[in-house]
Amino acid sequence: MVEAVHGFDNYPNPVAHQTTVRYELTRSSPVTLSILDASGRRVAELVNARQSTGAYSVAWNATDAPAGVYYCTLQAEGRTTTRPLVVNH
Repeated sequence: MVEAVHGFDNYPNPVAHQTTVRYELTRSSPVTLSILDASGRRVAELVNARQSTGAYSVAWNATDAPAGVYYCTLQAEGRTTTRPLVVNH
């Protein structure tokens, strides 16, 4: 099976105020992009929609999030990919 997602990352990391999450879909897919805290609770849902093939970028404003480790989780084409990110005010 061909992977549906390529280039999933965020910058900057560590995050002072805002980070931009980037990913590329190789085919149309339902997409959910969430930020989870260290306990696995969803603190933000950035995307919940069907998206077409192409490159995407989504900003997350972490100004109100307490400092700590978070997880950026991307669900697409029945697969889940997770990347850690650090909020450091």
